[in-house]
Amino acid sequence: MYKILIGLFLSVLCLQAKCQIQFDEGSFTEVLTKAKQEKKMVFMDCYTSWCGPCKMMVQDVFSQEDVGQFMNTRFVNVKLDMEKGEGPELGKRFEVRAYPTFLVLDAEGRLLHKVIGSYSVDEIIERIEESFDEEKAYGSLKAKYESGNREQVFMVKYLKMLIRYYDPAMEAVAAELINTLSDKEKVEEAYWFVFSNPKLTPEGSANEAWLLKNHKRFNKTVGKEKVEQELDKRYTEKLLKVL
Repeated sequence: MYKILIGLFLSVLCLQAKCQIQFDEGSFTEVLTKAKQEKKMVFMDCYTSWCGPCKMMVQDVFSQEDVGQFMNTRFVNVKLDMEKGEGPELGKRFEVRAYPTFLVLDAEGRLLHKVIGSYSVDEIIERIEESFDEEKAYGSLKAKYESGNREQVFMVKYLKMLIRYYDPAMEAVAAELINTLSDKEKVEEAYWFVFSNPKLTPEGSANEAWLLKNHKRFNKTVGKEKVEQELDKRYTEKLLKVL
């Protein structure tokens, strides 16, 4: 009876393990080779030992059956400590700046998509699914920008993605976008996210000077309440610095 119970217990553990994301323990080169053989992409969990959200994702999200089934059938999965072994070099290569960061690569090691932060089961699947959409995937949008696409609709989409990923390139892209706009276009609601972002419109910048000079024009497109809240925040910060 005792042996039967032990056998059942081990069987349950085995089933649970199969339901989780199965992480490969090979080197980066070995993982790419396996991905080529299995005709899959690579999912890389970039973490550190001190990152609380990283541990939460492993314990509460990657252990769930829905996530395991979704990931194991599409990816060769690998976990890398960004402070050990191959971690620092790969972190620099793929510009990993925050934790957790999840990368989706093709079998050649090219970056297709990037996801930063902790998410629920449904959210992480939704984020990873963006890898298959050329209109949402990080690598696809970056390639379009680097190939010369400067259409305003595309630039807005690309810039919002850079903001989401804390990418330092967002400042240069924002400046490039704003310089393509007429004064009439600048006050459209579609571009308010630039003027209300302290990274893209910092104190003392040309963007801030334009905002302060033309803030009343935003009242019709954005709403007086939103504009006044942004101005109050900026003037309060200036006053606090003086005090």
